[in-house]
Amino acid sequence: MGREKNIFFSIFIIIIFAYILTACGGRETVPSAEESAGCFVQELNSYLLNYETECPYISADITISGYSGEASYYDDWNMNISFTGDAEVTWQYYDSFEQMEDALQARATGAEINADEAADSTEAGNIRLLYYTFPLPEDIHALDIYQTLKERYDTEELSIVALSGGNGNLYYFTQGIMADSGYALNHYYTSPVNLVIKDGFAYGLILQNAPASNADEKLDLLFSDYLDNCGRNLYPAWPLNEEKLYWIDHEERITEMENPTRRFVEIRGIDTKWAETDNGGVMRYFGMLKEADYEVLVFDKVPMLEINFFYAKEPLEAGYETPLYNGRCMVKSYNMTVSDKESGGVLQEDTVELCIDQLDMITFGDLNKDRYIDMKIDYPSHQDETYPTKWWDYSWYMLWNTELEIFEHKTERQVRGSLHAHINAITEEGSREYVVQPGDCLWSISERFLGSGFNWTMLQREKTTSENPDYILPGEIIYIPNGVNFP
Repeated sequence: MGREKNIFFSIFIIIIFAYILTACGGRETVPSAEESAGCFVQELNSYLLNYETECPYISADITISGYSGEASYYDDWNMNISFTGDAEVTWQYYDSFEQMEDALQARATGAEINADEAADSTEAGNIRLLYYTFPLPEDIHALDIYQTLKERYDTEELSIVALSGGNGNLYYFTQGIMADSGYALNHYYTSPVNLVIKDGFAYGLILQNAPASNADEKLDLLFSDYLDNCGRNLYPAWPLNEEKLYWIDHEERITEMENPTRRFVEIRGIDTKWAETDNGGVMRYFGMLKEADYEVLVFDKVPMLEINFFYAKEPLEAGYETPLYNGRCMVKSYNMTVSDKESGGVLQEDTVELCIDQLDMITFGDLNKDRYIDMKIDYPSHQDETYPTKWWDYSWYMLWNTELEIFEHKTERQVRGSLHAHINAITEEGSREYVVQPGDCLWSISERFLGSGFNWTMLQREKTTSENPDYILPGEIIYIPNGVNFP
């Protein structure tokens, strides 16, 4: 009985109705009509999902007697499932979404359940299920449902997983384990959540009583067959992360960050490799960078710069169409504009390459030690994260030209040459060398030789093992500017 009391309170009230819950005092909690029918278990799932009625809000109490199930595989991904047993189905129709909500809540709290009858049913070896379907409200999104489900049902052993089937035309939530291989190990019949979303409708099938005898070993087949009848091939089951869930039903996203100030606009992209599936399915969508804006101070004598990157290709009605490499990280050309923030004047127009599905891949820093801020565009690996490779990892360097006041494209070798030249220029001006001792840091060296730790930026480093200014190694050479005497 404890499972009965929690099933729909959890599914409807906590998960879906939490967004649109209204006071229900005084409303009728009984369905406006009901109808009973019977069928073989072999036909049950097809019967439930293809049941035709003009009423959009329906549920069904199901009692199965003499249940058994067997499965035989006929290829690597598919199997035939055969069942024995009889199912008695009692349909209930509701005049409104609110009436259905109240009726299911009453049932979940036990107001309409006869405890003695339920106990007799379990002892007799019968299996009791509850099926329901309703159209999703427009303001309910896939990511909202997923996050609420995780908050409610994640445990140490099991968590809520979101999956899409091989044909990619639906997604569903259940309790399971995401294996190291990337595939989900589902626990259908024991899960308090088996919620399928397809074409704007929700479909749920929940086990209401503890299975009798050895039926629990074969109940998983009943839920697998249910998902197959929904239109999803059982294998492979593709995991949906929060990014995939967001882009199922969103067309744009704006992200703003600070230090440095930056703003990103994404539009829904479409992976054309998934176009051969049924209408592309939910797996084809991803967030694609449309525009990126940065505010950067290159030097204290140079005005604040505004740098804009814009993907100039016109989107289709549903978004940009492009194939991804292994599902992620492709590079496209973006127009870059550099402007004086104060005057609005354009200093530079250029073209750069950015990853279409990565946001903050640009870093700013003094790459060649000329005390002006430069730009580095990092490309992540084009391989899947489980197979890291350096083969396609590379960066694009753009050094600030103080005379032309623009960023210039440079190779990594050119950046190293410029860095070496600036370091050598310091020594030619008469700077002296200091060998780092154990316990030294740039701040302490600056205090010792330049009078204040705040002057640490005047120090130059010839060889480093890290870009972190606080990480220096004993034996490293630090160059002290001209005019400063060693003690």
